[in-house]
Amino acid sequence: MPGMRSFPIRVILSVILLTGAALASFPGTFGISKDAGVVRFLPGEGFLLSAELPPGSARTRKRVLLFPEPSIICENGIPLARPGSSEKEIKNAGRGRYHVGASSLHFSTSDGGPTADRVYTIRAPLWSIRESLLLGVWFLAVLGSATLLRPPWPPGVVRFLQSRGIAYGALGGAAVLMGGLLGFRESVSDHFFLGMWTPALWAVAMGGLAGQRTLAGKTALMVVALLPALAGYFYYGLNAASDDSFLVAGMIPYSDARLHFQQAAEIATRGTTDILFNGRFLYPAFFAVALNVTGLNILVANLLVSSLVMLGLAVTCPLVVRRVGIAGTAIYCLFYWLYFRAHGCGLLMTENVGLLLGVVGLGCLLLSVDTGKIRLIFAAIVFLGLASVARPGALLVLPALVLSAGVRVWMARAGRLRLPVSLGAVLFGMVLIAGCFGANDLLMKSLSRGEGKTFGNFAFTLHGLLNDTKWETSADEFGWDTSLVMEHNIRQIKENPACLIHGIVRAYREAWEKGFLFRFGREKRFAAAGTAAFFLAIFACPLWAPLRRDAWWIVPVAAGLLASIPFAPPWDAGERPYAATLPIQIFLASAGFAMLLAVMRWLAARFASGGGPEVCTPTETAIPHGFVGVASICLLLVLPVPLLLKAVGFRSTISSSAQEILPGSMCVIAGNGTPSAGVLSREQFVDRLSDFQATDPGKARAFMSQPEEFLLAINWRTLEPVLLPVSAGVK
Repeated sequence: MPGMRSFPIRVILSVILLTGAALASFPGTFGISKDAGVVRFLPGEGFLLSAELPPGSARTRKRVLLFPEPSIICENGIPLARPGSSEKEIKNAGRGRYHVGASSLHFSTSDGGPTADRVYTIRAPLWSIRESLLLGVWFLAVLGSATLLRPPWPPGVVRFLQSRGIAYGALGGAAVLMGGLLGFRESVSDHFFLGMWTPALWAVAMGGLAGQRTLAGKTALMVVALLPALAGYFYYGLNAASDDSFLVAGMIPYSDARLHFQQAAEIATRGTTDILFNGRFLYPAFFAVALNVTGLNILVANLLVSSLVMLGLAVTCPLVVRRVGIAGTAIYCLFYWLYFRAHGCGLLMTENVGLLLGVVGLGCLLLSVDTGKIRLIFAAIVFLGLASVARPGALLVLPALVLSAGVRVWMARAGRLRLPVSLGAVLFGMVLIAGCFGANDLLMKSLSRGEGKTFGNFAFTLHGLLNDTKWETSADEFGWDTSLVMEHNIRQIKENPACLIHGIVRAYREAWEKGFLFRFGREKRFAAAGTAAFFLAIFACPLWAPLRRDAWWIVPVAAGLLASIPFAPPWDAGERPYAATLPIQIFLASAGFAMLLAVMRWLAARFASGGGPEVCTPTETAIPHGFVGVASICLLLVLPVPLLLKAVGFRSTISSSAQEILPGSMCVIAGNGTPSAGVLSREQFVDRLSDFQATDPGKARAFMSQPEEFLLAINWRTLEPVLLPVSAGVK
């Protein structure tokens, strides 16, 4: 066994091993690369430039589990900023987007300007090692580090780990990061949304703080959890970034988000809405409360919603860390943020409420195991049921969860009443699910003037499954008539049952090939590894001690999730419909990674005697007050508070003028002026509009064709965006 005096040497050797594995895997990331030749390109449509790979340029090897490290394209020696873009995005938006394929590459100039006096070169990693060999290198590096860092540790290190040092250190780090957000809001917030290092460091801090039981540690956890929400406020709210589909200039909702906003705004200002849209009213009612609380300030309302979603993560981290340890909790937090930044943070989308209620539902399941309180299982059914109503996706998880409740009651009971009580639990769970769907109907009848069809998209999704198309195509074909398309679906299944089987096979094939349960918008590098870890946790949870007590719900819920894939397939909105179950998915993936680390610790014990630090096990039986607070706020904001505000007639007021423009829903484009809060330069506006331009170039040109200085805002009288010249006197 290594002695305590050699601890610094052991740490240094461990760092050397892990750094060596990283250098072998990602030489280009560390600047170890070579120029592979000058690119001879041909201009294409729009901003597109195309070329063949230069002769003799090395092709990087394909990877599945490890991050790929493709070649990069440089403009006058400076790397272009947007790799991995599609050919359509490059053609529509340009601005440094590029893609390096197997034999060709497509790219655009960094600023959308002409190519004169610009030289383009391709830069490749100095070496590219076969993935199977790299996995062996990482195995030996992690195993060696685990062996070197076995106890005994110096008393000072032990005291630091057992004291409040980590909590105070994280608080200090959080203060520095918050200062960076306030002082360099554009740079730091961009790193949160566009990069990986800042989210990874944040996730590590969350994992380290999750096991802290002191007041300082719990406070630090909450503060650090809120940092991404603050970054979202800066990225969208003050820096006016645009989403590729649902947001323009940080506060103009578009597409589905536009209808969600108009529903919420009408409820907040008029008490009811005429817009029925998809018949799902949990999110509009929720966001209407946020608008009322913030005085109709869209940016602050979005910050409030994002903060609540991140607090939901924070209160579940202590429950997760007991099972998967610090490293697993860091992965859990990272995956949570990657999904939220792609589909929720700053956007007026139902994924916000689905994710928030889903993570609270996961917390209820974990607490039901820790405390032995069966009523928490029914609380999980309520939260996950409401989450699935707000953002439908893997709906078969709900009956699986009801069956899990019956199994749990059966395990806890004995005697002649065992069977009837278990059946009663199943019946009660079904009543709760019906109540969740009834809650949506209650909100629709109370807050809307008319009756809409709820969950009508399922008919179009089923038609797409049967006919190898997307639900939007089916909806357009049948004029959005759900009854007509459902009749057609039933007739088609009766005449040709094989088409249903073919569609189901297609759904599972695409899901497996794309790993879409762990694709977070443009971030696809975790798809294969996350999927592998997910399945490892499902199959190994009955055998692994930290998860053995959770196996009664993990196995059936995972089965329900997988069975739902054909009815929320990869080609319809990607991973977005899985907001309600995403916390469960990423919890299982983090557990899979933790299992691999546990295997490493076991192997390390074969080479060095002494017991190493184990994964935390559930020891607390009380329900944390923070969790109760967040869960109560979620439940109140989703249902009782909107109905209460409607009953008492409380609503925000707007003037009777033709145009009503309010703070938090306007942005000034000031030519070449200096950017500041609520004011953007023309260059900055065009640059941050490029994501939206890549998807809808026609609409983007309408924004970019405005005068040199103009005002972009929402008119609260009509709830539509307006474009006004600043010279008109609107300030």
